[in-house]
This record gives sequence, C-alpha cells and structure tokens, in this order.
Amino acid sequence: MIIAIAPDKYKGTLSSRQAAEAMREGVLAVCPDAEIHIVPMADGGEGTAEIIAPEMGYDRYEAVIHAPVEGLPQRRYITIIRRIKPYFSTPLPL
Repeated sequence: MIIAIAPDKYKGTLSSRQAAEAMREGVLAVCPDAEIHIVPMADGGEGTAEIIAPEMGYDRYEAVIHAPVEGLPQRRYITIIRRIKPYFSTPLPL
C-alpha cells in the first residue's frame, strides 16, 4: 500500500514535518509494509519558510526584531536566502 502523508503544522506544537513523522509512525504500527511518502505542507503562513528552504536549496535565517517604540512586542522575522551554486556547466551568453 502506498500512502502520502501531507499535513500542515499544528501551530504551537508540531511542525508539518514533525506531524508527518508522528503520523508515519502510527501508520507503520498498523501497516508495517506500507510505502509512505512524507510531503510537508504549508498554507503560506509561518511554516512556509521551513518547508521550502531545504526543498529549494535555500538556507533559513531567523531573527528577533526589537520594536522601535517601548511597549510594542518583539516580532520574529524569517527569511530564506538562496545558496549560490551553478545551474549551467557553461556560462550563459550576455
């Protein structure tokens, strides 16, 4: 049996990959011969950078942003930056 496990994150508890791994363990407990494909998902919110960064060859960076005005809460900022690697064996013509 082939099974695809494609959850979104469980906010505040599990990332989509952690949720998928937990589901995988449950499936294998009752169907040990299953061929399982884990496909973490995201809806464009906070878990998106975590999912697309490794899949597309990006590094993920996170920083705490301090509010410019006292009393405002701190915010987290996540960015993904492409690792530099060649795509072509010969240079492209300009």
